[in-house]
Amino acid sequence: MKKISTYEDVNGLLHGRPASAALEAAIETGLFWMLVEKPMTADEIVKELNLPGKRGFYWLQYLNSLGILEEGPLGYLPSPMTRSAILESRSREKWQQLLLDQREKDACVFGLSRLIREPGSLWDLQGLPEPVHYVEKMKDDPQRAREFTRLLFELHQELARQVAVVLDLSGSEHMMDIGGGSGVISMALLRKYPALVSTVVDIENVCVAGREIAFEQGLSDRLFYHPADFW
Repeated sequence: MKKISTYEDVNGLLHGRPASAALEAAIETGLFWMLVEKPMTADEIVKELNLPGKRGFYWLQYLNSLGILEEGPLGYLPSPMTRSAILESRSREKWQQLLLDQREKDACVFGLSRLIREPGSLWDLQGLPEPVHYVEKMKDDPQRAREFTRLLFELHQELARQVAVVLDLSGSEHMMDIGGGSGVISMALLRKYPALVSTVVDIENVCVAGREIAFEQGLSDRLFYHPADFW
């Protein structure tokens, strides 16, 4: 995020929470994906999402004012910005995973302006549970591990490409990728070096998800996963 330098920047921050909440609600409800095929009127959207009428109408109008939605003769549609920055950049599942992770990280700060002088944990002061490290969450929840591993596989494609460009493994036959997650970096190196074999070491639920991805990428004969808890 850029440094604040103008009145407009400060004003934008103060008004950022409503915009963020409206956008989060659009992702949570699947609104953008519902409108991607055809426009819908406000009445149709409110009925389809089972929203209280007045709240739903104000929400759609606000998204329209932000340029997140556009309203045409047949109803609301995702704006060109929403199509390129949201719909075409990540799947619905990946956006919802990002939203869940961010919501858990940010939960304690919403009361910061009221509680800044109070000693103790902001989590405790608001009756919120202390955050659990994401690795512990993945150990306990195979589905969350699968979704998070696939999310990072998408996000780290460019990083993997850059590593493969600078890392010279000429002559190497086997590598070990400690904490390698989905194996995205290993995959980039395996494609560069056809004789190379890699073993990713990570927690068990991540390894299960990684094996699925390796199979889909056609690399399961050269990319292996070894579960180990070293966190």
